[in-house]
Amino acid sequence: MEHTNAALHQQAISPNGLTTIVAGPADAEIDVIFVHGFTGDPQRTWTLKNRHSLARGEDAGASEQRPKKVRRIMPFTDARRHSDGSTAVYWPRDLVPDVLPDARVMTYGYDTHIRHTTFGPALSKNQVYDIAWDFLQEITAQRQNCPTRPILFVAHSLGGIVVKEALRRSSGCYMGHSHLDNVFTATVGIIFFGTPHRGSEPRGLIKSIAESLAKILGYRANEQIIDTLLPTSERLRELRDEFGPLAHRRGWMIHSFQEQLGIAVLNGDKVVEDMSSSMDLPAIETTQHINRNHMEMCRFSGPDDIEFKKVASVLTRIAAGSRALDREIDEAGPGSLSKADRKILLKTLGFDRIDARRLAIKASHPKTCQWLLEQPEYLDWTNASKLTAHHGFLWIRGHAGTGKSMLMRFALDRERKKKDKIVISFFFNARGYELERSTLGMYRSLLLQILEKAPRLQKVFDVLALTVAPSDGHEWSIESLKTVLQQAVLELGGTALTQISDMLSFFEIMSREATVTHGINLRVCLSSRHFPAFDITTGLKFDLEGQQGHSQDIENYVDSELKLMGYDDAAQLRLDVKAKAKGVFMWAALVIDLLNKEYNRGRLSSLRDVLSRIPSGLHSLIHDIMTREDQENDNLLLCIQWLLFSRRPLRLEELYHVITACAAFKTDTENQPVGQGIALPTADIMRKLIVDSSKGLVEVAPSIPPTVQFIHESVRNYLLDEGGLTQLWPALQDGPGPEGQSHERLKISCLAILKAYKIDDSIRDALLLKTSSSEYHTRRDDILKSSPLLHYAVTSLLYHADKAQKCGTSQVVFLEMLGADLERFITVTDLFEHREVLDANSLDEDQRTPLWWAARAGHVSVVRLLHREAAAWLDAKDRQGWPPLAWAADLGHFDVVRYLVESGEVQVDRPDSEGWTPLMWSASKGRLEVVRYLVATGNVNVEAKEEDGMTPLHIAVRDNRLPTVRFLIDQVAADPGTTDLTGRNPLLHVTEITESASGIKPVALILLATGKCDPRAVDQKGDSAISVARRRRIEDPKKWTELLELYEEPRLT
Repeated sequence: MEHTNAALHQQAISPNGLTTIVAGPADAEIDVIFVHGFTGDPQRTWTLKNRHSLARGEDAGASEQRPKKVRRIMPFTDARRHSDGSTAVYWPRDLVPDVLPDARVMTYGYDTHIRHTTFGPALSKNQVYDIAWDFLQEITAQRQNCPTRPILFVAHSLGGIVVKEALRRSSGCYMGHSHLDNVFTATVGIIFFGTPHRGSEPRGLIKSIAESLAKILGYRANEQIIDTLLPTSERLRELRDEFGPLAHRRGWMIHSFQEQLGIAVLNGDKVVEDMSSSMDLPAIETTQHINRNHMEMCRFSGPDDIEFKKVASVLTRIAAGSRALDREIDEAGPGSLSKADRKILLKTLGFDRIDARRLAIKASHPKTCQWLLEQPEYLDWTNASKLTAHHGFLWIRGHAGTGKSMLMRFALDRERKKKDKIVISFFFNARGYELERSTLGMYRSLLLQILEKAPRLQKVFDVLALTVAPSDGHEWSIESLKTVLQQAVLELGGTALTQISDMLSFFEIMSREATVTHGINLRVCLSSRHFPAFDITTGLKFDLEGQQGHSQDIENYVDSELKLMGYDDAAQLRLDVKAKAKGVFMWAALVIDLLNKEYNRGRLSSLRDVLSRIPSGLHSLIHDIMTREDQENDNLLLCIQWLLFSRRPLRLEELYHVITACAAFKTDTENQPVGQGIALPTADIMRKLIVDSSKGLVEVAPSIPPTVQFIHESVRNYLLDEGGLTQLWPALQDGPGPEGQSHERLKISCLAILKAYKIDDSIRDALLLKTSSSEYHTRRDDILKSSPLLHYAVTSLLYHADKAQKCGTSQVVFLEMLGADLERFITVTDLFEHREVLDANSLDEDQRTPLWWAARAGHVSVVRLLHREAAAWLDAKDRQGWPPLAWAADLGHFDVVRYLVESGEVQVDRPDSEGWTPLMWSASKGRLEVVRYLVATGNVNVEAKEEDGMTPLHIAVRDNRLPTVRFLIDQVAADPGTTDLTGRNPLLHVTEITESASGIKPVALILLATGKCDPRAVDQKGDSAISVARRRRIEDPKKWTELLELYEEPRLT
């Protein structure tokens, strides 16, 4: 392998196409592919010719791809050692193998040069999008033997757009050109160097360089490339909008390096500003500065180069991530979903109260249900050797109230104790929300349980073949859920799956196919009533009625719960209860409660009489309970109507409010006061009132928050299906019938609650708060404590009015009343529907507020409006640590700076995440008016240092801002002798980085005149302004000699 790499080391690198420069081991773990940028070259873009080029700031394009005639005049050799003893460093070949020894390294070249000779090759007509397609096909051809090997792209400038477009094209290739899809699915990360994701303004730089060379080299510009980069490029915007979701979908690791230095040709501005070189994808993207300009940011002197260490760290992190990543690439079809996408889909399966019904089922009595463990059908169902005979299906049937749910809960608890199997369950809740009592909710719950207990199966989401990335609002259909569930079952392999449910699903039908055809260990236990009637051709079943064990359960329960101490006829009474129950557990439980009440009253002599008058059927018993006592009969009806016809399950405190405040309201015209500002009692007191008002037929479910429900579904069945509601209250048969009258009464209750609530400052103040704030929720909770039903009333008022209208009750009078009090309705609705007029402090993905953007754009009137009228924050930092003042100072928006400072609400000298203060930013850009103003406030430290140890003067000198330098030295007395963390004083710094000696001389004269900036002072590397000037004298002997004389004889100044 060393021989192979050595051969490649001597290989000429083609200016066009893909070239392997480091072969790596035969089983390389990752492909690293370099893509050059604007005016670039596959070798020279990444090559540091000698250590002085960083100081001179050479243009990458000025010496690249010159025509042959010019090369003979000014030759550039590919030799790695130069005449002055320095070494050229081509870091993809020379440094990457030490960082990633198991990587294959390639570089790609293409023609995007904006300069062509009049006597050279023909002008390229290719657009970036043509280049990207060619690039994609070349990568695929090179990777035929390793199509799934992870890929890490490294791109400079325009090369980043080529990479993004190639990946976008690859992502759409799973239907046609499917072999090209592998590039998309294999990519693990991208490192960008100064890529203009949102367009840059290269035109000024391009023209300046082109014009300076045109006379000698005969260059002309390729306008297509320029137009592609400009912000107005529609295609570039399309790529930006499409690439973000693709990157999120795959979970790519993205690192965007940003140039820290500008260039003199652009008056010190950057080629690509930070705003453009960031993709705005904070979830997957990291941004970091390279202390170089756009041309030099991807060239490094060696492994000890402090800037290369940043890059090496990123290379290591992404490569390590590719090894750990569970890629699960589907080589036979469309690209698989990313872990992030699967996580989103998994989250969308859940819903509120998903376990409410299971939790509400009481655990079996200690002396009950044990018989199931010896039931022959159950034993066969659990016997693996008999799986092919019964196909894993057990059906338990029983009448209403026989204890089916309790038996299923017992079976579920037993199965969950067994190891090496997945156990899932779903219990139908007719009293709950829609998803608690629907097939859609059942499938969502079952799939969620499987995928949470077996995360490896989450890849089954891939069968959905989504064309767009999923979101938190993903809509599931029954068919899509069935598709994923079936695939999950087939992917189980040797893992056993047991489903226990009281609702029929396709699992019962699938059990035969899964066990016989695919050998899947799938067991399904279903409980149901005897109707609707259907039969099974294979499987096991038994009926609860007639089972000796079930009868013994009721006997044990009666013996345990019926309190008859001191009653002589206790044994016979218990036998009578057991006989009359006829196998219905719920009947026995209700009767025991009635008898215990008589016993607790001391009425022992009446116990037998009470039992004899109790009907034997469950529905007849419910009717008897409801008619047993007439007191508070209207409260009973009110409870019944709210539980039957409310829009959603009521909370404990809501039904308590209904009973205590709404019983008297029966027509729209009544205007009695409803209790407001009530003090809620304890939960136990509220429960007692509800149980008493409902005659024990309503209970509090163990949900969060606690809700109320009928004690058993048979109560609802009796009232609606058996006509119990109109039997008990015959008047409900009149006019619109029981449903229409009930919705009308609920509407009237809602209207009464709404009209009674006083609109005061507490509501008005709450409307001004941000809905995500804790103070908003505290205010809203305080309002609900005083009027618990208010939320339900305002959000369901129109729902009940509409239902009543459909049943034949006119709503004309109601609408007139609502219209007269519409402002109240809208105000309270706004409180609960989260309708905010304006949130002036809302944050975008980069944590930037509307005022932040106004300040950056220089719109002082907008800043003033947002601050004064909407209480906008003036000093909020964005994700990169920049407050509005820093941006305004950097861009020279003097009026904005003055408004922010004079508000007294900003920290004038507040540093950002890199230690830069607003004074430093304004000094860097030469915004003298802003610099004068900030200094005049007296609230800035002119000697403050940023993270690299530079002061505002140091920065102004570095960026050659002469008027600012004069002001800081002459009028502020800034110290010109200060040094940064590397020991460089301002004179040494400007000598190293400024492109020409003539550009250095004016600022050097100012510094030397102070007598405090020593040209002989050395930094940590032993360099001084004099030694650097001596080395650079070869660039322009005359100019640099003049500057050197100035340094060596500073007294001449």
